[in-house]
Amino acid sequence: MEQAKKRGELYALLNMAAQRAYARGIQTGSGGNLSARDVEAGQMIVKASGGSFADCTSEGEGFVVTKLGGERICETDPQPTREVVLHGMLYTLLPMIGGVMHCHSPWAVAYAYRHDVLPMTTQHVKLKLGHDIPILNVDSPMLLAEHVPRVRQLFEENPKLTAFILRRTRGRNRADCFPARNSGSQSVIRDPPNARLRGMRAGFAKNRSIA
Repeated sequence: MEQAKKRGELYALLNMAAQRAYARGIQTGSGGNLSARDVEAGQMIVKASGGSFADCTSEGEGFVVTKLGGERICETDPQPTREVVLHGMLYTLLPMIGGVMHCHSPWAVAYAYRHDVLPMTTQHVKLKLGHDIPILNVDSPMLLAEHVPRVRQLFEENPKLTAFILRRTRGRNRADCFPARNSGSQSVIRDPPNARLRGMRAGFAKNRSIA
């Protein structure tokens, strides 16, 4: 019963983030995906393939439960997003995070194709993020296992990193934004190793226990 209650809370938080991101135009159509880590179960809840953020509900519709490797817990569930490898990779690399939100922000896409780093140009953004946002090039339409060392390097170079932008140079041209904590368009959420995700808002996941 307790596990079901916790799972329901995660669905509600995921849905809140999905609906806000969709309503604000941060992610429309069927692109983008988000997930939350279920710490106790050692699993993650990710958006199902083919659906949009608008299709998600607090009852769990539009989501699928998988292992961190991407395998579905229930074989009759829908297929998870093809970016499920990315979500599991981030949870494995960063045991302190509780959720990931991946969007094709139109602003991040436009900026990333002309620049190699997104600088913090205002005091407000500096207070929220505290660092420039790196832009990482990959030569495939999705993040692959071979890219894991490069993503790991980003976080080793800056342990306080809360966001990065992925610029895809092969396949469908696009840039994907991965912010966290107070970033506002896509999220890697920092979370104590044994705590679960407590809150999501404004199109990104945020652990309310983090200032």
